[in-house]
Amino acid sequence: MSADRNANGVTHTDIGALREDNSETVFSITNSGKYTLPFFERFPPEIMGLIFRWCLDGEILFLPICYDCSTVTMPWALGQVCSRWRDILMNDSTVWSSLTISYESVRDKEALTRKVKEMILPRSKHDLISLTCSNMEFRDDATYHTNAISTIVMPNLEKFRNLTLSMAREELDPLITSPPDLLASLESVKLCFTWTSFSTLEDFDFHPDSITVFERAPKLRKVHFTGFYFCEFQGKNPLTLPWSQLTDIEITINLPFTAVLKFLPFCMQLVNCWLSFGSMDDRINQRPLLGQITLPSLRSITLCSAYAGTLACPNLLQLLILPALKDFTLHLYDRIFVQEILLALIQRSGCRLERFEVTGYFEDSLNNAATLLEAMPSLKRLVLPRDYVLPMPTIERIMAGELVLGLEAIHCQVASLPLMLQLIESRRSGKSAESRESYKGIRCSVLWGRGMLECKCET
Repeated sequence: MSADRNANGVTHTDIGALREDNSETVFSITNSGKYTLPFFERFPPEIMGLIFRWCLDGEILFLPICYDCSTVTMPWALGQVCSRWRDILMNDSTVWSSLTISYESVRDKEALTRKVKEMILPRSKHDLISLTCSNMEFRDDATYHTNAISTIVMPNLEKFRNLTLSMAREELDPLITSPPDLLASLESVKLCFTWTSFSTLEDFDFHPDSITVFERAPKLRKVHFTGFYFCEFQGKNPLTLPWSQLTDIEITINLPFTAVLKFLPFCMQLVNCWLSFGSMDDRINQRPLLGQITLPSLRSITLCSAYAGTLACPNLLQLLILPALKDFTLHLYDRIFVQEILLALIQRSGCRLERFEVTGYFEDSLNNAATLLEAMPSLKRLVLPRDYVLPMPTIERIMAGELVLGLEAIHCQVASLPLMLQLIESRRSGKSAESRESYKGIRCSVLWGRGMLECKCET
């Protein structure tokens, strides 16, 4: 066998061509051709797995080539990769420009950190790189924490373009308190504060002005903060960010309603927004809300209500004007959904919703589904809570083509399965629509629960 080829006869020039072509060529690498995997962005995960296992002396480092990159842990022999191919991979800085480091189940975390620092980061040279670093061990012992932030992230902070860090809060402190001048290249940041950070309920809260480091990141466009379910930012200004330049905001840590009112009017470039509300100041409920908030570019909004009784979601909806809105999602803890508020939002915004989804409870609040659907003529996907039964007259109007003619998917509970199946059949004339049958994209599965038929149908 030529030194230029691996065990299956693929030359390094072939790999270079595939890398440039970025096609979905399928070819075999291991086990004498018995195992095949589609080619994704750069190189097959099994090849990168071999390289990583070789260069890290058996420790595992993941490269996020595809969503199935966990397969790189399979123990293939190093001899299956030729020396010349290996040299090409090891010397190509673009291969090392997107790293995922997982400390899960790694016994010697310090050794892994040291190898990444000494062997991996130098190969990225001066290219901007993306880093995903996670340590979500469900333990309170400090020995399970890592020094990845101080030894990997901080010395190379000016190189990172995308940061995803899932660590205990105390591990993230060096980053949160770092000089903002080092964030000139940062385009997106995702911080996950793991539940190991919190030993008591009092520790769930973040103190005022706790995160200000990203305020002067000139290229920052996407921000995602997430944490344990009961985490809540405290204070009137818990976050200081370059709001006017952000296109994506996802904050699943509960926010005070007053804090949202302070930053949301400045988010003029916002395209996607996800906000979670905690407890709401009762004094706000008793005084009128003044002024409107127009977000001209917003296409998708998701609002979550984490506590029963909070009026944050309906109060915010009364203020918004969203002319470009296509995707609207509500996750409700309690039955606080006022149909009239949503209808007013659609009418004053002039938006054409394509996706409408509500999870939680709103059986007592949606009194006329047909009226709501009439305001959404462009709707393609409808998802309703499990406790809400779509009325038969509404289904009949959908069947007759009077409502949401372009509807492609509906997830809801219905009182009559045959009628729902007729709805599917009317959209695909000449096809028999039977339960659990799949044909040309139509999927219908039926579950029995709480005395009703719950039907999930996709066309």
